[in-house]
Amino acid sequence: RLDADLGSDESGEGLLQNLWPTSVLNEPETLVPLQTWLCEELPQQSPIYPVENISDVPARVAASEITREKLFDVLRGAVPYQITVINSVWREEEDGTLLLGQKVVVVS
Repeated sequence: RLDADLGSDESGEGLLQNLWPTSVLNEPETLVPLQTWLCEELPQQSPIYPVENISDVPARVAASEITREKLFDVLRGAVPYQITVINSVWREEEDGTLLLGQKVVVVS
């Protein structure tokens, strides 16, 4: 059905060339064909970002988004969707500890 939905290109070749049904939770081995294909097909190059970086998102933005996500998880439908988390205190201590203070702004 996906082939019919996606159609084909001008040469008649189906647009859906590779499909890997996966269930990481129930069958993690179903990722192997996808991993193999990615390793074979993606161009090899040096990393764009330093290897030790987990993300290209600044830490302050990530901290706000993580708190916002946790608020939605805990409060479920009880919180409006217009919610913003502002980092009001961000202090890195000498021992590597982060002192973080956040304000939650809810628009109702």
